[in-house]
Amino acid sequence: MANEKSPIFGEAQYTQVSDDAFVTPFQAVIEKDDVAEEPKLQQTIGLVSGSALVAGLMTGSGIFSTPGLTLTLMGSPGATLIMWLLGAGITFCGAACYIELGTLFPKSGGDQLYLDSIFRNPRGLMGFLFTFIFLLCVEPGSIAANATVFGEYILYAALGPKSRITDPYILDNLGWLQRAIGILGVTVAFGMSMFSIKWALRFQTAFTWLKITVLALISVSGLVVISGVTHVPMSSLWSHPFRGTTTVQQVCSTLFRVLWAYDGFKGLNFCLGEVKNPQRNLILCSSFGTGLVTIFYALTVVSLFSVVSMEEAQTSQELLAGLWGTKVFGSIFGEVVIPVAVAISCLGSTAANVFPFSRVIVEASSLGYIPYGRYWSRIHPRFGTPLLGLCLGYAVTIVYLLAPPPGEVFSLLIDIVGYPNWLFTGITITGLVYFRYVEPSLHRPFRVWLPLGYMYMVVAVFLSVIPFVPPANGKIISNHGVPYYIAPLVAVIVVLLGFPTWYFQFYRRQCKK
Repeated sequence: MANEKSPIFGEAQYTQVSDDAFVTPFQAVIEKDDVAEEPKLQQTIGLVSGSALVAGLMTGSGIFSTPGLTLTLMGSPGATLIMWLLGAGITFCGAACYIELGTLFPKSGGDQLYLDSIFRNPRGLMGFLFTFIFLLCVEPGSIAANATVFGEYILYAALGPKSRITDPYILDNLGWLQRAIGILGVTVAFGMSMFSIKWALRFQTAFTWLKITVLALISVSGLVVISGVTHVPMSSLWSHPFRGTTTVQQVCSTLFRVLWAYDGFKGLNFCLGEVKNPQRNLILCSSFGTGLVTIFYALTVVSLFSVVSMEEAQTSQELLAGLWGTKVFGSIFGEVVIPVAVAISCLGSTAANVFPFSRVIVEASSLGYIPYGRYWSRIHPRFGTPLLGLCLGYAVTIVYLLAPPPGEVFSLLIDIVGYPNWLFTGITITGLVYFRYVEPSLHRPFRVWLPLGYMYMVVAVFLSVIPFVPPANGKIISNHGVPYYIAPLVAVIVVLLGFPTWYFQFYRRQCKK
C-alpha cells in the first residue's frame, strides 16, 4: 500500500513493498537503472556472523589504546570510569535509533540511505555529504588508527618498552616502523575482504572471539588482583578516585576517545542488504553485540587502573595494555603473548572496518556519488566482492597512515575522525526524530523511545561545539605543538569541500536530467 498524502513530500512518496519494508522514489529510480546481468552481493550474514561483526567493529584498538589517554585527560580513575559508563549509555541510545532506521530501511547504505530518504531537498545533498566525509575521512582514518596501534603492539612484543630500546636508529624511526607494520596489517585486512566474503566473515568471527577472550582475560585478572589473592601490587589510583579538577574541554576530548572506542554499533546497517532476515537479525545482533562489549569495557577499565599508576598511564599512553600485561603476567606471557593478542585484536578490528567501508563505496558508486562509479561498484564475477572499490579504499587508507606528521599520530587521527563522525550521526538521528513527525503512518517494526534520540542529539551538539572553545593552555595533551582546533578544523574543511563536489559530481550531472 502507499501513503496517500504526506505534508512534506506530497502524494504517494513512499511505496510499501511488504508488511515491514518500503522504498522511496529515489531508491526506485536507482533500482531501475541496475543492470540485471551484473553480479550482486548475496545475503551471507547470519545471526552469529552479524553479532560478531557488531562486536568486532566495536572491539578494536580503542579499548586497548584509549584508557591511558582518557585517564591522563580526566586526571582520576573515578571520573574516567564515569566517562566510560556515560559512553556506554550514549552508545545504547545510538544503537537503538539505528535499529529503528535499519528495520525501516532494510537495505545496505547506512547513514547515506537514511539521509537521502529523509532529507530529500536539495536532492542527494545530505547523503552525499555523509558519504564524502565517510569515505575521505571517517572510515580510512579509523582503519589507519587501528593499524597504527597494531604496529605499536607488534613492536612492543618484539622490542619491549621504549625505555629499554638502545638502538639509536630504532629510537629515531620508531614511529615510521610502527606505520610500516600498520601498512602490512591494512594490506592483510583489505586482502581478506577482496577475495572471499565467506572467508572474510569467518576471519572476523574468529578475530572477534579472540578479542572477547583478551578482554575477558584482562577483566577476570583485574578482579583477581583486586581481591588480593595474588602478589601483584595494586595501584594507588583508587585510593583517591576523584582527585583533581576537569574542564569541559577535557570532558569533550575524553568523550571523543571513549565514543571512538565504542564506535561500530551501527556497522551492520551499512551492509544490511547482505543480512539474512535483516529486520529480525539487526535487532538481535546489535543488542547482543553492543551489550557484550559494554560490559567487558567497564571491567577492562577497572582492571587496567587497578594495576598501573598515573605516571605509568601518562608514559605508556596507547601501550597501557602492554604495560598492564607485563606487571600482571611477567616478562614472557605479559610482555609478549598479551601484546601479540592485542595486536591481532587490532588487526581484527581493522578487517571489520573494511567490510562496511567497501559497502558504502559500492552504494555511493551506484548512486553516482563517485566518479567512474560503475567501476568501483562492480562485483567481481569470481570472488563475489567489490574488488575495485576495495582497492580504492585501500589507497585512501594508506594516505592516512603516511600523511600525519611524526608525534601523536593516534590522537590526531581520533580527533579528525571523531568530529565529523558524531556530527553526521547526530544529524541522522535528528532525521529519525523528524521522520516520526512527517511520516507517522509508516509501519515501523521497531520503534525507539524518542527521548533516547533527543539525548544523543544533545551529545552531538556538545561534541560539535566544544572542540572550538579554546582551553586554558591553548592545547589538550599535545606535546608536539598541535593546536587544539586543528582536528575539527580539518574535518569542517572536508565537509565544506563536499558542497561544490556534490554540485559538480551529482546535482549538475544527474538531478537536472
